[in-house]
Amino acid sequence: MSDRGGVPDQPIDVLLADASRHATIALAVAHGLDEVAGVRLHVLADTRWGPLTWSTLRETFTVAELDTDAKWLAAIEHTVGVKDIDVILTVSEPGGEFVARHREELEGLALVAPVPSPDVFSVAINKGRVTAFAAQLGMLVPRTLDVAAAALDDGSLAAALDDLTLPVLLKPTGMSAGRGIRQFVTASELLDHLGELPAIGDDALIIQEIVEGDDLCCSVLCAPGGDVVAHSTFQGLTDIEGRYAPWSRMSFSENFEAVERVQYLTRQLGWEGPANVDFIRRADGEYVLLEFNGRYDGEATGSMMAGVNFPKLHLELAFGMPVSQPRYHPGPHLSIRGVFDAVGCRLRGEASAPFRYRETTLPLVLAHPVSHAVRIITDRLRRRR
Repeated sequence: MSDRGGVPDQPIDVLLADASRHATIALAVAHGLDEVAGVRLHVLADTRWGPLTWSTLRETFTVAELDTDAKWLAAIEHTVGVKDIDVILTVSEPGGEFVARHREELEGLALVAPVPSPDVFSVAINKGRVTAFAAQLGMLVPRTLDVAAAALDDGSLAAALDDLTLPVLLKPTGMSAGRGIRQFVTASELLDHLGELPAIGDDALIIQEIVEGDDLCCSVLCAPGGDVVAHSTFQGLTDIEGRYAPWSRMSFSENFEAVERVQYLTRQLGWEGPANVDFIRRADGEYVLLEFNGRYDGEATGSMMAGVNFPKLHLELAFGMPVSQPRYHPGPHLSIRGVFDAVGCRLRGEASAPFRYRETTLPLVLAHPVSHAVRIITDRLRRRR
């Protein structure tokens, strides 16, 4: 365990109120909080099966029905009372939105780790809305079309496609981790696909041009007002997973140009709390905003091993304390999948970049093997659905 930094010098009970909404990130956040002496993690979920169910990273694990706001509030209120919770924390966009909607009630129960207002959430985590918002600010974004059933029926969408450069991407506006993205080479192929869908809700799908360049991710933690108080930036080292899936091998770097662009956006939005922003850096050096994720990044463990423990710093914000300065040390990082890929390449006699033990997630996996085994199984089952 590390020192507490700006966290109060006393035992702290933290409630992770949405562990089953994004199990991978919940596990990463649990690792981050495990590094803070005196923090006791309590987990609330709506399923018994998950990486933290049998984990030694948490103190207690509570299962409750969370399918309505009323049930979710009741479960949190009960858990806060029984476990004497000090701080309520969420890891997913649905969890953050829920807290934003009920912030006043929740703040009457315990401290709430910062989240933005519901209005800010509604813009930031919708791929189409945040793209339009960023374009109004003068930021570079891919050319984008909103897909609506009316536009498809009257032929206006087909006409609008003539102005885009093919191939294009079809994206669900609320997708995460690249799920649901499809590439279409011709307009007819795309229109045929849309015509086969059972229903298309307004503001549910967008079409975007593909931007050529290097993918770059910037994870940040924002104080109220949108100021970035901690950050990490990283790029993928391999295309094994496919362009739209999370990376398993990445390189953390210092990129102040990306951070400045993110801070400009978060200040204009009025964002607070964690976020992950994806860019394409074109060959001419310009940055094109791809999407904004209003949550911790799926590679929060990578940021932690690079010296930036976002969950710990989020706690400091919850207590209204100055955020301690992270010791950021950029370099390569491999998730457990990246390690398996690298070892597999070597066994097959294929080229694979060397790596060191401390540059991988292996120390965390070996310390908590059951949690990570369940996470891998859960991820694979989800992808098959």
